[in-house]
Amino acid sequence: MDQSMDAHGDPGGAGTSPFLDSRRWAPRKTVAERGAERLCQAILIVMMVMIGAEVVARGVAHHSFEVTDELGGYLLVALTFLSFSVCQVDQTFHRVEFVQARLGERGRAWTALLFDGLSFGFTLILLWQTARLVLVAWQSGETAPTNLATPLWMPYLSMPVGCAVLAWTLLRALLRDVQRLAAGRTAGEQGREQGGRHGA
Repeated sequence: MDQSMDAHGDPGGAGTSPFLDSRRWAPRKTVAERGAERLCQAILIVMMVMIGAEVVARGVAHHSFEVTDELGGYLLVALTFLSFSVCQVDQTFHRVEFVQARLGERGRAWTALLFDGLSFGFTLILLWQTARLVLVAWQSGETAPTNLATPLWMPYLSMPVGCAVLAWTLLRALLRDVQRLAAGRTAGEQGREQGGRHGA
């Protein structure tokens, strides 16, 4: 019999337990995550073009643009932070599957809530610190010691932006975890009531 499967290999869909309905609890991208994804795609394209041009210039003309390493570093940082929310909503981060496989439906829901809660708290701290870093760089007028003399608040800005989008994604995940547990509790109570009526 053909059944849809959730991320842990459990059947999902209509008529299943509230914990197992993968379509109901699957994360969905909002404008924030889609925007971060588009920026990541654009950054990758720019990096490939820039690095390719540097390789050709060095190999053919024995000339270096002397800014590729600097700009590539800035873009790599931006790509890293902006991709956090996309990876979270696409569920592509590594998971300890051998632990999840030994837990029941409710145990998986509680561990998801715990993990998302801890991640959300850590992300808020990271957002606070990276925002302070941008503010300090802006107020001090600090620039990179390179030919471009890039104002450092500009490359730093991608870090709090990426953290803010990740915090939004994790907040939605937390609300979804709470709703999932509440739905499972309601379904359990309804099941006990029906069982009591049948037994009466």
